[in-house]
Amino acid sequence: MKHFIIIISIALLLVNGVTAFAHDRDEKPDGEVYLFDKTGDEAPVRERKHSISFGIVAASELDTLMFSDDPEIAENAFENHIDGIYGEFRREHTGFGFTALARFIDIPSAYPGVEQEWQLYWIGSMDFRYHFFEFDSFLDPTAEFGIGCAGSIDLPVYDDEGNTFEDADLTGLSIFAQVGAGFAVNFKHFVIGAKVFYRFYNEVPPTTPYAPVALSDFQASLSMGLKF
Repeated sequence: MKHFIIIISIALLLVNGVTAFAHDRDEKPDGEVYLFDKTGDEAPVRERKHSISFGIVAASELDTLMFSDDPEIAENAFENHIDGIYGEFRREHTGFGFTALARFIDIPSAYPGVEQEWQLYWIGSMDFRYHFFEFDSFLDPTAEFGIGCAGSIDLPVYDDEGNTFEDADLTGLSIFAQVGAGFAVNFKHFVIGAKVFYRFYNEVPPTTPYAPVALSDFQASLSMGLKF
């Protein structure tokens, strides 16, 4: 019985202390949280103004053919999608991040014993982002600038017995620059968003023999991820 009374007393003291601290914090101006330093004086503790977020992206290279009156042409143009991941480090209104997208495309094969060949297509960028609203805002409109690289490579072709018909071959390579705008909704640690980009530059890297990747001028994407 004595131990039970001691435990209850300690619990009541803890509850009373937490309640008093919360009440004291609410009364401080400018949203600052105050703790006691070693000298016993109150020292303000700044609210956190940085975060790390990451998640998945579903993007589509927008093509004017998707608005064609021919259903087959429009469907083929709309299927020009590519998926991947993103990440961002944000400090106050400024963010720095990356986007990495990739897609495997299968094509019929002319080699005996090989049903299909595969091509890897990728788009990667480093993104500099400005967030218009405050750090913990529920709505998060952004403007951004990105530079990146895109490429395509024919993967090795071989049959089930290990006979190789073709080695890997890089068929396209581009460097590009883009600007865009986005809008996200923050549910504390869960974020969903949408973006549209315009690529104003897409060229082959200097002194390389490759053909440029046929990127669209516009790209739209949907994303969802976690924020800490």
